[in-house]
This record gives sequence, structure tokens and C-alpha cells, in this order.
Amino acid sequence: MNWRDVDWKALVRLRAAYLSGTAGERDYWQSESDLASYDQTFAQRIGWKWDYVLEELKRRGWSPPKGRLFDWGCGSGIAGRAFLDHFEAGGVPALWLWDRSALAMRFAERKARERFPNLIVHAHKRIDEMEAPARSPREQTSNIQHPTSNIEPPASAVSSQFNVQSSMSDVRCSKPSFREPRVRSRRGHEADQVKSEIGAHLLTSAAAVHGPRAHSSRLEAPLEHDPIGTLLLSHVLTELPAAELDRLLTLAVSATAILWIEPGTHEASRALIAVRERLRASFQVVAPCTHQTICGMLAPESAGHWCHHFAPSPPEVFTDGQWARFANLAGLDLRSLPLSFLVLDKRPPPALPPGTVRVIGNPRVYKAEALLLACDAGGVRERHLAKRDLPDEFRQLKKGEFRPLWVWQC
Repeated sequence: MNWRDVDWKALVRLRAAYLSGTAGERDYWQSESDLASYDQTFAQRIGWKWDYVLEELKRRGWSPPKGRLFDWGCGSGIAGRAFLDHFEAGGVPALWLWDRSALAMRFAERKARERFPNLIVHAHKRIDEMEAPARSPREQTSNIQHPTSNIEPPASAVSSQFNVQSSMSDVRCSKPSFREPRVRSRRGHEADQVKSEIGAHLLTSAAAVHGPRAHSSRLEAPLEHDPIGTLLLSHVLTELPAAELDRLLTLAVSATAILWIEPGTHEASRALIAVRERLRASFQVVAPCTHQTICGMLAPESAGHWCHHFAPSPPEVFTDGQWARFANLAGLDLRSLPLSFLVLDKRPPPALPPGTVRVIGNPRVYKAEALLLACDAGGVRERHLAKRDLPDEFRQLKKGEFRPLWVWQC
């Protein structure tokens, strides 16, 4: 689709539906032109977020499990296409698509077939085509834990690098504090070092940049003999009533792996943390967490924080006048994209070296030091990076060369 074919009035209408809080109430696609215009603009923002998450997974040596790829609430299908761009379609037996909008499913199916002509693509006309496997109600509910449930972490999951009394302890780092983790996959091969992730803090929600949501009251698990390998979910939590979320999680536990992206807002992040706690009895946490224990953000002293990250925008958004027009029209800052995400897998995740932490959000860089909020099995803590102790690392942070995963000795 060329920019000259974009229906700008449709984009204004779609954006207004989100801002008014009515986007989740009904199917708002009126024509294929709506979907094509959305796919050219808003959906690209979703795709850049998926790129951020999928690139990290590849660097860490993660690979998709066997089974079908299922894009639930697919909208224009950007999540499924992004996944297949990063993990070759030859390793995926089929792509399933489902959305409450038949128009959206047809559009997503056509776009997937155009890009991956040898892939089996199936759009479910009705969610109840996917019959539930033969499991008792007790079995279905036993896999979903209450958000306050806890699992004792294995000894290897607890970092011995920090001796802290509070999850918000003030930790100061000195040489040799910072080195990038080299990640070893299940096959024992080293993955590339984590690349820098750059971005300014945006005060904008990205919930409006995905397709219509699936609010079915008849959501069931897929056929037992045709299992879901990877389940893709994108920007659904803020629009799903509690009962529908419960049904979605019943479907989710039938998958081998779940990749879930939400806006980088406090509300969406906290909702995704609650999902993590409900599902971690049935899955291993792959990312963003570096551990399998209860989320440190749930500590009372961390109530003001939320687990969010920033995906970079591609260079063309700064040079193409049409992107500037879109940003002005939608009231969006395209410099970077805030997101929350969660990757779960029933298989053992690629191992991280001891002492690995994840930095949350962006560091705050001052004249003589930088403050970084980081999380590991010991909780959420703020670290001080002194310029005099680590001048090279401080210079990198000041230039925006920021990596979310570090191995620290403090």
C-alpha cells in the first residue's frame, strides 16, 4: 500500500475510538481500506515492538516449539507476520488466525499468504470451531494460579551478588561492575551480546495500534491432537473483562509457549504481571525476567514502579514526511515505543549467567552519576553508576547506548 492510498479519516476514527475507551466494545472495522490504512501505520508500531522482543529472544538462543503458531485477536495480522519474519516459516507447520472481525481475519490471512506462500494459513470463522480437549474442570483450573501464589526458587535462581535487606535497597556499583551477559542456549552455543536498546520515555499508550479484540464468550482450548506451539497475544489486557481474561488464560495453558506484548503503561504492565503470577506454575519465565520467582514489582515498596521497556523506531520515521504527518494526526511520538512484554515456555529457557539483571525503563543520567532501576531474583533495586568509577559505561549511557541485560558485581 502506498501512502497516497491511506485513508486518513479512517485513522482518525480508529484513534478516536481508542481514546474514548470504546475500542473494545464492538468491531470497528468498516472496510478493507480501514485495515490496509491501519496496517500501513498503527500496525507498524506494533511490528517494531515485536521486532524488539523477537530480536532479544533470538540473541538469547530461544527457538519456537513444535506446533502451530496462533495469533489470537490478530487484527491485521502484524504479530504473526513479524514472528515468521524472525523465525523462518519453514519451522512452523501452520499459522492460525482468530479475531472477532471476519473482515480482519480475511485481511490477515491474505497478507500472510502473500508473504509466506508455502505456509498453511487458517483463519477460524468462529472461535467455537476449536473444540476443548477432554479435560476435567479441575484439570482446567488447576493450571491457573492465584496472583499471590509463590514457588520456592531453585538455589541457582537466587543471585549471590547482592546482600540486600529491602527490595528497594540503594546499591552503588564500582569496578568491575558492568559487563554484558553472554547467553548460552540449550544447545550450549553462545548467542550474540545483547544489543543496545535506545528510546525516550513516551507518555502514550499503544493499545490503539492493534486490530479489534476478541471478546468471545465461547473461547475454548484448541483441538488436543492439533496443539498450539506458540500463542501470540498483543494489546488485549486493557480491553478484556475479567471473565474473558479467565477464558483466554484457559486457552493459554494449552500452548507450549506464550509471547505477550502490552502497552508500556503502569496499568497494562501491572495487569501483565498478574498474568505472569497466574501462569508461572505451568510455565518457565523466559523474558523479561531473569528469574522464576515472584515478581519484585509486587513488593509494597515497588508499587510506584512498573515493568516497561522501550523499542526503537526505524530510521525512516525521522526522514519520511508521511510518518511526520501520521504522528501529528494521531498525536503520537514515534521516536521510540514503550511496551510491557512477557514470554513463557513450558520448556527450560536458555540459561543466563549468574548475576544477570534487567534494567527497567530508561536510566536517569546526571552530571556525575546515573541511576538505574534493575530487577533480579532478589527484587527491584536502584543502582548508582558513578562517572568517576566507570567512565566508559557512563559515557555509553549518556549517549543512549543502553542495554537492558547486564551482569553486575556490586
